[in-house]
Amino acid sequence: MENNELLQAILSEIKDIKQKQDKMQGDISGMQGDISGMKGDISNMQGDISGMKNDILKINITLENETNRKIDLMYGSHQDMIKKLKKTDEIDETKSRVSVLETVVTKHTDDIRQLKTKIS
Repeated sequence: MENNELLQAILSEIKDIKQKQDKMQGDISGMQGDISGMKGDISNMQGDISGMKNDILKINITLENETNRKIDLMYGSHQDMIKKLKKTDEIDETKSRVSVLETVVTKHTDDIRQLKTKIS
């Protein structure tokens, strides 16, 4: 090979390397753009997460202040109803006992009349 041909071959190889280098440079630039976009997306996600944390905090405060208070009120009402039911049961038991006593008194009254009638 002559010097001229050798120089042409070297020049061709250098041009090929230069093209590949330019293509890689373009790919790297594209990747840098993608990375910048990802950084923006991550920043947006961090903002969203921060907003969600605030929302969760508000929900927790609502649960503590309103829901728990309402549950306590319901529990108190439930306890009052249980007490009333116990009183109602006691009243029903007392009515039942009074009914039995009335029946016994009526029978004894009849027995006493019969005895008086026999004695007289």
